[in-house]
Amino acid sequence: MNGVVTGQGFVPAFARTDKIQKYAGKIYYVATDGLVINSGLSPDSPLNKPSTAVAAASAGDRIKVKYGNYVDNVDLNKTGLEMLFEIGSQLSPSSGTALTVSGNFCYVGVENGALKINPPAGEAGVIITGNFCYMDEVRVSCGSSAALGFDLQGDGADLRRCRCAAPLTAAFKISGDTNKLENCCTGGEIGDSSIGFWVTGSCDKARLKNCGSQGHETAGYQVDSGCTNGVAENCYSGGGDGPKANLGTLWIFSNFWFEDTILKTVTLDGSGSYDIYEYSGIVNIVEIFGHVTTALTGTNSAVYLEVYDSNGGSDDLTDSPGPSMGALPVGSVIIKVDDPGKDLEVLSAASAFVEKAADPKKKAALIGGNPAYTNKIRLVVAGDDGVGALHFHCKYEQKAEASYIKPA
Repeated sequence: MNGVVTGQGFVPAFARTDKIQKYAGKIYYVATDGLVINSGLSPDSPLNKPSTAVAAASAGDRIKVKYGNYVDNVDLNKTGLEMLFEIGSQLSPSSGTALTVSGNFCYVGVENGALKINPPAGEAGVIITGNFCYMDEVRVSCGSSAALGFDLQGDGADLRRCRCAAPLTAAFKISGDTNKLENCCTGGEIGDSSIGFWVTGSCDKARLKNCGSQGHETAGYQVDSGCTNGVAENCYSGGGDGPKANLGTLWIFSNFWFEDTILKTVTLDGSGSYDIYEYSGIVNIVEIFGHVTTALTGTNSAVYLEVYDSNGGSDDLTDSPGPSMGALPVGSVIIKVDDPGKDLEVLSAASAFVEKAADPKKKAALIGGNPAYTNKIRLVVAGDDGVGALHFHCKYEQKAEASYIKPA
């Protein structure tokens, strides 16, 4: 007989595991070669689809899905259901939402990998209407055809390391209360006019931590009016994102990083004026300069920067008429180093140069534009008879919500 002798006498082997906590519910198994008539209660008798397992399961049960691509619409509609996918699993329904979580206290996750969801055109990849649901490592590939990645309508959802790519409307739409997203990220596509993280409705107490957005033209982060008491901590907004819009009440962006240095190359062609940047709202230009990337020829005299709008209004950003650039070699710089309305400074790479400003604060320039018009910053070269190219850098700060500078 198997067993051991202890201070309490002989203990049978089977009794040594009787105090190990065991899973209380049933475990169902799913595989692409499973059958709807199988019991699903062992790996040797798997069911054919995740939705078939959900129908067979009861509240509190667990479903294990073997890797494979499932043409299925799944709704975890019972309290406490757990669905665990193997790495390599995909949901690719022909219509409708791929994954809905309508039950409370449900869990969806993948160990050492991610579930890939391929939603149909116009649909959402994931909709959560249940409360206190949890999700790990789910990636929605919208392909510039599906509308939403994740639609969080319920309260208390907790998403970790989830991703979305190329949605038409938004990657993460958050309207329920007390939802938390941690280490989630998204990338948009140019032309989709989408939002990365969209907090809307009357959402209260949302928490975004270590999340990132890139390439969403409307906004990387948009908090609508009516949303309250939210926090975005250590989040970033990358290249191609539209401006952060925080119209909520008591919303905090702590350690928020965004693309605050905008680049634009201007090629001189003798036309005399060149649009560099477009802007909207109220922004503070911390620094603006251009460095020569293709040598300039000609006199290029009376050079200055101005702001103007599509209604015909204009004002000088630096003194007009300004200095002459002349023929500048590659590596030369023109830079605004003083109060608005003062001359640009020309620093030629033909000799060593050091740009110095007595008071760096004087470099800033606060500009605003009428939102009814298109507002731009342009380089004016009054005596332009040369060619060449300058690469401009503009570092700015938002001074009003949804304000921005972007290349013209």
